Amino acid sequence: MSFGSALHLATFLTAGCAFAAAAVGGNLNPLFTAAWVAVFFMAALTPEGRFKGGLVIAVGVLTGPALIAAVVSVGLDPVLAAVYFSSLLLLARLLTRAGTEGHAQVHLLSILVLAGGAAVSPDLTYLLVFVVYLFSVTFALLLVHLRREAGESALALPVRELVGRGLFNGTLGLAIFALAFTSATFLVFPRATFGIGMARVAGAERVGLTDRIELAGFGRIKDDDRVVLRAWSDETATPASTLDIYWRAQSLEVYDGHGWTATERTLDGQSSSSIRFSGRDETSRASSLDVEVVSALGVPVLPVPDQARVVRVGHRDSRGSRILLRRAGGREVRTVGMPSPPYEYRVEVNSGRRVVGESPPEPEHLELPAQHPAIVALASRLAEEAGTGSMALAESMERWLSTRFAYSVDLPRDPSLEHFLLERQSGHCEYFATAMVVLLRLRGVPARVVVGFQGGRWNASGGYYVVRQNDAHAWVEAWHDGIGWVRYEPTPPAGIGRGTAPPGLRERMADLWDSLQSSWARNVLAFDRTLQRDLFRNFARAFDDLGRAFQQDRGQRTRLLRAMGWLLGCLMLLVGGALLLRRRGRGGERDRGLGMDARRARKVYRRFLRGLRGAGIERGPHQTSEEVLDSIRSVMPPHEEAVLSRARDIIWRYDASRFGGHPLSAEEARALTKEALRVARAVESSCRSASR
Repeated sequence: MSFGSALHLATFLTAGCAFAAAAVGGNLNPLFTAAWVAVFFMAALTPEGRFKGGLVIAVGVLTGPALIAAVVSVGLDPVLAAVYFSSLLLLARLLTRAGTEGHAQVHLLSILVLAGGAAVSPDLTYLLVFVVYLFSVTFALLLVHLRREAGESALALPVRELVGRGLFNGTLGLAIFALAFTSATFLVFPRATFGIGMARVAGAERVGLTDRIELAGFGRIKDDDRVVLRAWSDETATPASTLDIYWRAQSLEVYDGHGWTATERTLDGQSSSSIRFSGRDETSRASSLDVEVVSALGVPVLPVPDQARVVRVGHRDSRGSRILLRRAGGREVRTVGMPSPPYEYRVEVNSGRRVVGESPPEPEHLELPAQHPAIVALASRLAEEAGTGSMALAESMERWLSTRFAYSVDLPRDPSLEHFLLERQSGHCEYFATAMVVLLRLRGVPARVVVGFQGGRWNASGGYYVVRQNDAHAWVEAWHDGIGWVRYEPTPPAGIGRGTAPPGLRERMADLWDSLQSSWARNVLAFDRTLQRDLFRNFARAFDDLGRAFQQDRGQRTRLLRAMGWLLGCLMLLVGGALLLRRRGRGGERDRGLGMDARRARKVYRRFLRGLRGAGIERGPHQTSEEVLDSIRSVMPPHEEAVLSRARDIIWRYDASRFGGHPLSAEEARALTKEALRVARAVESSCRSASR
C-alpha cells in the first residue's frame, strides 16, 4: 500500500468512526444518516482536491441558521442540532480535502462530532466505536505529520519506507496510553449533568404505548425484541424463568368500534417522588423490584405492576432532570414530563391478588357504540350459560375466549370485531381484551381495557429480568360490587409472555449483550460522585482487609507471600518470553526475503564483528563493510599487511554472497567462520603488540 492510500484510509476511517459514534444512539434522523453515508462513500471515491474549499463555508452559512430556527421553532435539542451541524461540516471537508491542512481539519471536525456523540449515544456501541476512533485518529495524525515533513512526493512511496516497525509500535503504544489516560480521567472526573445534554431524544425509540390503540395494532410490534425494562428482584430463592407480573401502563375506556382511547385524566394530588396505593392487604408481605426504564415509552406513564403497593423514584433521569410522579385515577402512574432513559424506580409488590383497585367505575366504563346483532345475541347466550353474578359471567367469558379461540400474530384482512368473534376466531391480545370488555358491557358489567407489558424473562448473564417490546400486552379489568376492579386474562396462553422454553443460542447472546449494556448504563453513564466515592471506598476497604490479614494470620501471610512469589515469577517469565520473541521477531523481519546463501554470509559476518570487539572495533549502526575494513586498517601496524589482506578477503566474500548472489555452501560457511575468528584474534594480537 502506498503512503497516500494509507493516509486516505486513515482519514476516512477516523471520520466514519466519529459519525458512527453520533449515529449509534438512534437519535439522528434515519434519512439524514443514510444521506450522510452515501455522500461519505462518494467522497471516498473522489480524488483529493476535486472540490473547492468554499463548499465548507457554503454548508456552514446555509445549515447554521436553519438548525437555529429548528431549535427555536420546533424544539430541536441544541446538542442534537450541534451534532447535525458538525457532521455536515465534516462531510463537506471530506469532499474538499487537499494537502496536510485539509486532512488535519477533517481530524479536528471529527473530534467535535465524536464529542457530540458522547451526549446523544448512550449505547454501549459508542465505546466500541470510540476505541476504534482513538487508534485510527492516532495513526492518521502520524501520517499527516509525516506528509508535512516529507512533502507531497511521499504520497507515491510505499508506506513501509516512511513508517517503520519501531514507529508503528510507538504510535500503537501512544494510542494505548491515550485510552488508559481517558479511562483514568473518567474515574477522576465523574459524570456531571447540568440539564443541557441528552442521552436520548424523547420518543426516538418509542415502544408502542400511546393514548389510543387500534384493533390489530399490537401485531405490528410482536417481532420487535427491543429491551424496554430491566427488573432486579430481592427474592433470594432460585429465580423463575419468567416473571409473572402485569406491568400496567394505562387503562383505555372509550371504544368507538375501531379502537380504544384513554379518557381525559384528572391527576390526583401534588407531584412527588413516591406514590403509595391503598389496598385491603396492606399488612401482607411484599416483594421489591428495582426497575430500569431503557427505552422511551412514548407517553408520560410509568409501567408498574398492577399489584404495586409503593412506587419510588429516587434519582434523576439521564438528562439530570428530577423525576416526579402523579397518580391518575386508581392505579395509573403518570410522570411529570417525559423522563429521558435510562432511569430507575423501585416498587413493592403484593403478589397473588387479582383485585387491582377499588375506585368506583365511571359512566364511560359501560358506554358502547351500536353492536352487530350477532354479538349482542352472543353476549346473551354466554350470560345464560354462566349463571348469576358478574364474577361468574366474567370468569365464563374469560375461559370461553382463552380456550375456544386461537392466538395469531398474522394481521387479519378484516380488522373488525365482528370478523374476529364470528368468523376468524383468532387474533392478537387486543382482540381478546376488546371482545371480553364489549361482551361484559353488553350485559351491564363495567369493564375496561388495560395496556402495558406482561411477564419478563430471566437474564442469567446479568442476573435480572428483561421486559421487551414484544412483551407488550392488553388485558381486561372488570368491576364487581363489593370487591372492586379484578384483572382477567382472556388471551390464550400462547399469546402471553415469552413462554418457559429454555433460551437458545440467539437468546443467550442477546442476554449477554444486554447485560453489558446494563453495566454500561449503571456504571458508566450513571457514574457520578456517589459511585466514584463508593468505588474508591471499595478499593480502600480491600487494601485494609488485605493488610489486616497480612498482620494477624501468619499462615495466610505465608500463603500470600508464596502467591506473590509465583506471580512475580510468572511475570518475569512473561517479560522474558516477550523480549525473546521480540528479538527473534526483529531477526525474522530482517531475514525475510533473504536467500540461504545471504543468510549464511551474514552469520559469518556477525561472528567476525563479535571477534573484532576484543580489538576495540565496534561497528556503528549504519556502518558499511568497507568502513569496518577502514576501522581495522586504522588500528593495524604497517607491517601486518597479511592480516589486513585476510580481513579484506573475508569482507569481500561476505559482500559477494550477501549482496551479489555468490553461492556459499554450508561447508564453505563453516570454514569461512573459522578463518574469520582466526583473523579477528590476529587483529586483536596485533593491536596489543602495537600498544606495548
